[in-house]
Amino acid sequence: MQEAKLTAFAEAQQAKQTQALRAQEMKEELHAAKLRQAEARANYAELEDYMKRTMEAPMPGEGRVDIEQIHQVMLAAIRIANAQERANKQQTAA
Repeated sequence: MQEAKLTAFAEAQQAKQTQALRAQEMKEELHAAKLRQAEARANYAELEDYMKRTMEAPMPGEGRVDIEQIHQVMLAAIRIANAQERANKQQTAA
């Protein structure tokens, strides 16, 4: 009886140690994942900043235009051109 209790106690202690070891490993893995995530976010922010700084269209004179503004102008120009093309097709069809 005493021997069974000692065996059960030893197994319980070993299970606790195994569980504590696994919990420590999980904490270390989580910490490493958080570091990788922080590094990835920093790299993304750096890349985005670089892209925004380099995506400017040089204009005559000293002014510079952001690429997002050019994108909006180009979209508007394409829409106007498409509308004119449709109008021309309707006129020739009528």
